[in-house]
Amino acid sequence: MIPAKLYKKIVELVPIVCVDVVLIYDNQFVLVKRATEPLKGQWWVVGGRAYKGESTIETAKRKVKEELGIEATEFLKIGVYEDHYKKSAWGVPTSSVSVVYSAKIKRFNPKPDKTIKSVKLSDDLPNRFLKHLK
Repeated sequence: MIPAKLYKKIVELVPIVCVDVVLIYDNQFVLVKRATEPLKGQWWVVGGRAYKGESTIETAKRKVKEELGIEATEFLKIGVYEDHYKKSAWGVPTSSVSVVYSAKIKRFNPKPDKTIKSVKLSDDLPNRFLKHLK
């Protein structure tokens, strides 16, 4: 593990590789209200940083399981985007490059972890997400 002080500096200086997952259930999108920065308090898709040595598909599966406690299937890579945030979970500005997958779930029975305030089904994805994914 990287010591916290060093990782904070890395987050501030180097783009972080992330994975986002557009989860689909019953023709609707699964959105999560974020409890942590970046995008704290906003509706977003499931996702987060990749670990060294982990493929992006492995990250996608892990993040769905960690954040919502559910299994997803039919993962399909649908794009890549980059974003810049004024504040990260470390309290410093950050940038990320995100690989985006879509996936399906058979049951909507989320058990959100501490990074998620709430979960909902939506007919639409967040505008900021769509803007970056184009």
